[in-house]
Amino acid sequence: ILRIWEDDGIAQVVEIIPTVYISGGWTKFSAAVLAKDGYVYFVPYSAQMAMRVNVTLAADGDPAAAEIFGGSLGVMNYKWSHAVLAADGRIYGVPAAAMSILVMDPATLSVSQLYTSENLGSDLQKYVYAVLSPQGD
Repeated sequence: ILRIWEDDGIAQVVEIIPTVYISGGWTKFSAAVLAKDGYVYFVPYSAQMAMRVNVTLAADGDPAAAEIFGGSLGVMNYKWSHAVLAADGRIYGVPAAAMSILVMDPATLSVSQLYTSENLGSDLQKYVYAVLSPQGD
């Protein structure tokens, strides 16, 4: 995790190494979403679990800022590529090669998968981004 900020016109960078082991392939997370609770939630790409970062601890460079949560999402690579924060406070992940939509709930620190009646297939990068409609869905 990199914390980057500008100080007198000069970019400052601090690398924050999580204190927890994060299993998965080379690209563990594909996107980050700032939730209403002030934490940044990371979308598992090859990581087997979801992660959130406490921005207050991260600002101080504290390695305890990163926290793994939810159950195992399996060893598959290229699971979800992007996510959006919905009006209900949950974070919805866009399937890259996963056959489901990821649902991260900051209120309960739970992670689940939403399956549709449509077969989403397992093609790589079938969906890449998402946006909310004006109605918030």
